[in-house]
Amino acid sequence: MQKLLSAAPSSRTKVGELLLSDDVIEITNEELNKKNISISKLGILVLFLRKDFSENSLSPSAIAKRLRITRASVTNYLNWLEHQGYIQRRKLGKDQRNVDVQITEKGKTFLDEVHPFFLDVCADFSKALTDEEVAVMLKRLSKIHDSIG
Repeated sequence: MQKLLSAAPSSRTKVGELLLSDDVIEITNEELNKKNISISKLGILVLFLRKDFSENSLSPSAIAKRLRITRASVTNYLNWLEHQGYIQRRKLGKDQRNVDVQITEKGKTFLDEVHPFFLDVCADFSKALTDEEVAVMLKRLSKIHDSIG
């Protein structure tokens, strides 16, 4: 039988594992569930807050590319968001598949409520750290984020 792990993971591997921990995602989703939304669906709404994506509308393909998820996943999330009244899709031309996505007033109101809650959930993950440790961690994580583009 072939060994799957021949050596202990490196420190760099451990950092990546901690950042992508299922526990972090699970806890975040548990908290967001109190607001009846998942981190994946909220991620789409948050795109409308970003300066580089703050146009009035986005294509499903642009959403998939930015969030690095499949177009099928985007379609699934958009169906749910549209059913909730948070977004609307507008057909572009005769091709039924060519649409853009717009956030609705209900979606903006919901985002105004939920986004600060989400940021508080994120902040809670660092509550065991001192302010100095948070500053160092932020600097290092920003460097990682910048390197992956």
